[in-house]
Amino acid sequence: MTYTDEKTFCLHVKNEPCVRVYFLYGAESFLKKQYVDRLVNKAVPDDPSGFNIMKLDGKTTDIDTIADAAMALPLFEPRRCVLVNDFSPEALVEADFAKLQELLDELPDTTVLIFTTLSQESGGKKGLPAKWSRFIKLADKAGAVAELGQREEGNLVNYARNYAEKQGSRMENSTAREVCERSGWKLDKLLLELDKLCAYRPKAEITKEDVELLCVKQLDAMVYDLSKAISEGNFEKAMSLISVYRYNREEPVAVLAALSAATIDFYRIKCGRTAGRQAKDVFKDFNYKGNSNRFYYVEKDAERLSPRYLSGALDILLRCDYDMKSSKVDSFTLLEETVTRLLSLRAGEKN
Repeated sequence: MTYTDEKTFCLHVKNEPCVRVYFLYGAESFLKKQYVDRLVNKAVPDDPSGFNIMKLDGKTTDIDTIADAAMALPLFEPRRCVLVNDFSPEALVEADFAKLQELLDELPDTTVLIFTTLSQESGGKKGLPAKWSRFIKLADKAGAVAELGQREEGNLVNYARNYAEKQGSRMENSTAREVCERSGWKLDKLLLELDKLCAYRPKAEITKEDVELLCVKQLDAMVYDLSKAISEGNFEKAMSLISVYRYNREEPVAVLAALSAATIDFYRIKCGRTAGRQAKDVFKDFNYKGNSNRFYYVEKDAERLSPRYLSGALDILLRCDYDMKSSKVDSFTLLEETVTRLLSLRAGEKN
């Protein structure tokens, strides 16, 4: 059974018996960890000793070791649970797949075997390595597969408001949206910011001023501000943001990657609009996972950028990526130089 909807999978975990095999993957790490904990507690609810819970590192554990753990009988309990984190079939040869097939076929009813990609930001079947599709079919046949991606924008905004109310605080929709944006629309980051805000405003209304004062923007949100400053030709703001990244000890390569992703979003939307497509169509055409809010935010900015500028910008970003990985020059210096070139390209287009 394959679950692509979190709500349906939640009902399964809550109301139905455990199946023998689970594979949990997707872009939302917090949800994967949350559901793994629920499944482990459901599979082995009364095991304070921990004898019937075995956790394995999928990156370093071979199939034979996993099979030995999964085929073992539980001690003084009806079931045992084997959790394999970050298991990747990419390094497996055909003989290993045969062993895996045999294991899943012969797995006893006394074992619940859980595979996860907890530390991987996997985002759908097309975003996974090639051999995952084969493994997904095996896991689906033997048990259940759940894709746990980012929640939709409206869902997260409502979640933020409800969470604050449960803590005794309250906030308007627009304030909740601002918190979500600063959290990068990631549930784990959102909860940290909400706890901070609720502690600051116990039994009171949380305002946008509170969010501005207390909440730190995640890198993706900050880099969107940088890409917007570049598109507006605002040199002072762009350099100020880079200074903030340096002060926050952000990795220059990560900043460049996020800036490149934002520019690619601009380019794709521009091409889509030229072809008569809307942002939601582009979101679907390129198989983006999670919520599509960032596409709607950059759509207006993309309108004032020409395909020629965007093509040139991608060339500049590609050159910076090469220099960062091959040059001994300070990476932030290269980043500042790249932003200056982008601003110069933008200014030339305006003139």
